[in-house]
Amino acid sequence: AAAGSDGEDAAEEGAASAAPSGAATVFVKGLAFSTSEGGVEELFATVGPVRAVKIPRRAAVAGREGQSLGYGFVEFEDPAHATQAVKRLQATVLDGRALDLSISRSAPRADKTVQRRAAKDASGTAPPTRAATKLLVKNLAFEATRDDLRQLFGAFGKLRNVRLPRKQGGSGRGFGFVEFASAADARTAVSSLASSHLYGRHLVIQWAQDDGSLGALHSKAARAADKEAEPAPPQ
Repeated sequence: AAAGSDGEDAAEEGAASAAPSGAATVFVKGLAFSTSEGGVEELFATVGPVRAVKIPRRAAVAGREGQSLGYGFVEFEDPAHATQAVKRLQATVLDGRALDLSISRSAPRADKTVQRRAAKDASGTAPPTRAATKLLVKNLAFEATRDDLRQLFGAFGKLRNVRLPRKQGGSGRGFGFVEFASAADARTAVSSLASSHLYGRHLVIQWAQDDGSLGALHSKAARAADKEAEPAPPQ
């Protein structure tokens, strides 16, 4: 029996080592603003050893810790524990809020078909190509910053570029662009963030078709802003 147990342990260790490092991190949505890193760690530690917990927050004001953005990340020492946590703790109520859990970053190769289907369902359209890496993020709150987008999307992989177009007065236009270094990470972000909120607004995440479409959208937004700034014709 001992030999069989040793064989199973070896197989599990091999599977864990073959999984990408990002698979050890759980993306946690639906956190109460009052929930602390310690409270999250206490819950997830019931599944296995936790390496780190991060809850992105708004900028500190007058020396006080900034308010939570309502989501966070839990990194386990063992990827298998991350998978177990998603299954066992899904919809668990913490500080009055039901948690929405998913594995952060790339999934194993065997899950690529499921991942692609989820991305299509989440955005309403499949990636224009399997190499697509650029996302259009709409319905952004005007106070959202590039750092906010980097924190949110950077949890799923390396980012090549983040753009947040602004009007002449400096206020946001309500949309932005995120470009990943990896197409797989971009697909994971689309599927994982389908129900995400930032500053109380539900994000609409779509695939940017190509550089031409990005330029067209920039131009359209600029024309609208210029039109608003034009003086009224004399009566």
